Amino acid sequence: MSGYMGMREALAWVVLNDCTEWLDDDDPSPSVTACLVADIYGINLDQITDRLRRTRAKIESEG
Repeated sequence: MSGYMGMREALAWVVLNDCTEWLDDDDPSPSVTACLVADIYGINLDQITDRLRRTRAKIESEG
């Protein structure tokens, strides 16, 4: 993939290509990939966790 990737695309990429089991933990420890996305887009780890949970739920509901 070339060019700019928006945050939505980056979140979907993480959900589809990275381990997301940590999202199910009560006190999650984000993956390195999730931390990189958070840093690139200037959001904190609580926000990336919430956004990835919502993205994963959306992708799973679309089947």
